[in-house]
Order: sequence, then C-alpha cells, then structure tokens
Amino acid sequence: MFCDIHACKRLAGTRLRSVADKKVGVVISPDQASSGNFVAAINRVLGDSTVRNNVQRVQEAIRSADGLSIAAGILETAFELEESQQGVA
Repeated sequence: MFCDIHACKRLAGTRLRSVADKKVGVVISPDQASSGNFVAAINRVLGDSTVRNNVQRVQEAIRSADGLSIAAGILETAFELEESQQGVA
C-alpha cells in the first residue's frame, strides 16, 4: 500500500484510536510522550482487568490464526528476505 505521509499518519491515528476504543491498549500522543506518561499508561493497562482480558483474547486469536507466521511471511515478502537455511554447512 502506498500513501503520502499525511494519509499514513491519518491511517495510523485511526488504528491507534481503534486500539483505545476496543480497550486493548492506550494511546499516547507524540506531544505527550514522556517517561512519566509511559509509566502511567503501563500502570493503567496493567491495572485494568478489561484491557488484560481483551489483550488475552487477541493473543489467543493470533495464536489460533498462526498470526506470527503470517506476520513473518509479510515481512519476508516486503523486504525480499528468504528463510534462512538451518543446518547447512
């Protein structure tokens, strides 16, 4: 997918808002990025049982869909990487 920088930023913002709306994380805007705000966000997520339960459901969905392998395949294709040959001398 190709998009100009402004369109990419809008798309990323939409995805991030979705994370917050679906309660699978919190969003910190770049202008609010500080160590204190990161610690507060981490504590908020760890202390919120709804977020923890939702994240667990997402983890299970990724596992059942073999999401890690799918993501690795996308990256390999995007960067034209080949799977390393293990055991080759």
